[in-house]
Amino acid sequence: MKKSNKILSLLLLVGAFSLTSCGGPTYKTGSGINMAWAEEVGYFARASTVIEEGNTRYVIYETNKKKNENVTSFALRKANKQEDGQWLYEKNRTVILEASSDSWDKYIFSPSVIKGEFKKGETTYNYLLAYGGRKQEKDIANQVGIAYAETLEGPWVKHDKPVIAYDASEYGDEYGAGAPSLLSYNKKGQVRLFHSYAETNLANERVIDCDFSDLNNIILDKGYRHITVNGLRDNADNVILANGDFALDENGTLYLVRDVYPLSGNLPGNATSLQVAKANVAILNNFVSYSWEIVETFTTSMTVDYEDEESMGWDEIYSGSFVRDLYGYISTLDGEIEYYYSTADEPEELEDETYKFSANIAYRKLSV
Repeated sequence: MKKSNKILSLLLLVGAFSLTSCGGPTYKTGSGINMAWAEEVGYFARASTVIEEGNTRYVIYETNKKKNENVTSFALRKANKQEDGQWLYEKNRTVILEASSDSWDKYIFSPSVIKGEFKKGETTYNYLLAYGGRKQEKDIANQVGIAYAETLEGPWVKHDKPVIAYDASEYGDEYGAGAPSLLSYNKKGQVRLFHSYAETNLANERVIDCDFSDLNNIILDKGYRHITVNGLRDNADNVILANGDFALDENGTLYLVRDVYPLSGNLPGNATSLQVAKANVAILNNFVSYSWEIVETFTTSMTVDYEDEESMGWDEIYSGSFVRDLYGYISTLDGEIEYYYSTADEPEELEDETYKFSANIAYRKLSV
């Protein structure tokens, strides 16, 4: 999902992994715990959305289609559950969506996917993907668009314009709208769309209820709702709620995983912690009577693999995404939840740009 010195702007993947060279493709080794899989050298992997269906897990994430080319596409990677409960990812991935060559989404980021019923003409699509996009390389004036498909593998069809627009001429050359998170509330076409938003002197997380049942007649609620920061804590004085992913459990408890920034003010640096919190779902409509309860704050210092003498842990962790079902829900019956997150190391004095392709995805399980 998403960072720079501007709020939420996606990291240009930093850090260099130790690489080995031999016949055939080589794969990355990381300096921190629990990598979900090892991406081939020359490719990055970041900002995932994770769907679990039975003994199969699907991860849709940011990557580059061509080796050593710093252009973001979205890819799908599949895992199967093993007898020991571990997830084994297939070596091959499928690129499912690419940036446009000359439209509003020339640069794309932060995919979020749910299942439902989304009709366009005579075709009913089973999956909806929301993503951030912008025209220019600079991380400003972002907007949120959607695409739809009959299967996760695609083909994915892009909607012709953003569903959450940002007018830089009116609101300034700031971050805009991005980092969407989708949650279905009728398992058909009605969807809650969470997204980050920033304009001059304002940065927050918002939610808007949408009806995507008829893609030729999309209905968005009038106005939007801010997500309260009550109960949340940051490393600095001001709590900045941005770049979050949301999920709902069987008891009506809303879960949030978000980036925690090291600086105060409205322009934080790159995230060094992830925070998981929960609240009654009524918090979306009544932020006076309800507040968040922090489950844990997961820091870079906690990512060291103490069984590996060379492990230093990740320098930056960001863009958490819950492992959810097809509609954005999680189960807490066994007292445990899981999320994936993007990892990076600090850049070194490199003469080339190999660090841009070093980012990878790790996972975290925690008790609730």
